[in-house]
Formats: sequence, structure tokens, C-alpha cells
Amino acid sequence: PVIRDLEGSYYLRDEGDGMLIGPYEGEDQMELAPREWKGTMPPELTYHLFEGDLERLMDSMEAATGLVPQLETVGIKTVLNGPTCWPSDGNHLVGPSHQKPNYWNACAESYGIAHGAGLG
Repeated sequence: PVIRDLEGSYYLRDEGDGMLIGPYEGEDQMELAPREWKGTMPPELTYHLFEGDLERLMDSMEAATGLVPQLETVGIKTVLNGPTCWPSDGNHLVGPSHQKPNYWNACAESYGIAHGAGLG
């Protein structure tokens, strides 16, 4: 199950033996891709991670602990900060693959949790 808090701007779900808090950052907070990427992520950096910056996430963390107070006592194991790539127009990428016969893509879901059921 997933809890999505639009007011607190985060989602919360179980992840293995722990909990995952995923913030939705505003443009004023998010770390943008370096200019040298020129609007696209280099394929060799598929698993690239930026520095984990917990301070930037504190508003979402505090909102989550307000809803689930037990989060205050469990500690933080990892802060992941990786690039998320979506089409600039915000539309889905759905349709047949040009690289693989009989294969269909359903990706670039900016709100995968909300759109997943309609595409699955």
C-alpha cells in the first residue's frame, strides 16, 4: 500500500523491512541536471546519484512524521537522490518499441502510482 499526502508533498510506502518516504520537490528545491547533460541524461550515467541532501527534504520528512509518528524513532538508513527523467510535455510514452519486435513501452509516468492502473 502507498500513502500519498498531497498537502505534505510526499508519498510513503513500505520498502523491505523499512519505510520509504518519497518527497515531491518544487522547482525552487529540486536539484536540476548539470548543464553539460544538455537536456538529456547520458546513457553511461543510468545509475547516477546526486549527493544525498537531507536538509532539503526536511519539510516532507516532518510532514510524514506528523502522519506516522513512529518514523521519528526508527532512524534513516539511506538518502537517495537520483535524477528522474520525464518527457518535457508531461505526457506518457506508450506504444510499440522501435528497437524490439512485439514489445510495448509504458513509461515516463510522472505520477506512476496514479497512472499505473490505467496503463497496466
